Amino acid sequence: MNYSIDGLEYYEELGEWGGYITVKCSQSLFNKDEISLGVYMKGTERLTEAEYNAINHIKINFPVIYEKILKGLYEWYKREYIPSEIFDEDTSDFIPVKFNCYEDIHRYIGTPNIEILHEYTKEDNAYFSIYFYDNCLLSIEHGLTALFHKNNMIDIDAADTEAVVNFLEYYEEDCTLWEKDFWLIKWELGKDESFDDVDLIREKWLK
Repeated sequence: MNYSIDGLEYYEELGEWGGYITVKCSQSLFNKDEISLGVYMKGTERLTEAEYNAINHIKINFPVIYEKILKGLYEWYKREYIPSEIFDEDTSDFIPVKFNCYEDIHRYIGTPNIEILHEYTKEDNAYFSIYFYDNCLLSIEHGLTALFHKNNMIDIDAADTEAVVNFLEYYEEDCTLWEKDFWLIKWELGKDESFDDVDLIREKWLK
């Protein structure tokens, strides 16, 4: 089968893919039923089945994926893992903000982008990240990255995709063993500064 996706182009000199895909989205948040998102992927000239499956999964399931990101950030906010302030681009200052529900975060998170992780696959689907950098008022220096497999959010952090993946690999190098909700375990154990207890992290994460 010849796997291809309209809107994506392979750049041979860079060894990577780039372009845009159209995904379904929440009408209540975006005021439309579909949006165009930028896609980036290192890889080979021919899409693998896992990459192809992941991209098509995102196109259909983006509303679910995006909602999980907002809900995760709202948990950050409630647990005070992100400050109750946002960056004011006009004054270059931080100003207080109150989120009454996860939907309130949508207007401050910025433009979503997609990175497909060429070398990280499970069950014929590549892992992928949804990352926010442009116009993201919640984390200015590094943006925000949420790592997914299908509809399962593995981790979310104020870092780029490479840093998020490297942190996961510190606890488990085999990506096929990664489970969802690592981000919740980080918060729970972070209170007691237990990040160096690899066995404890693995016990709680890799069920």
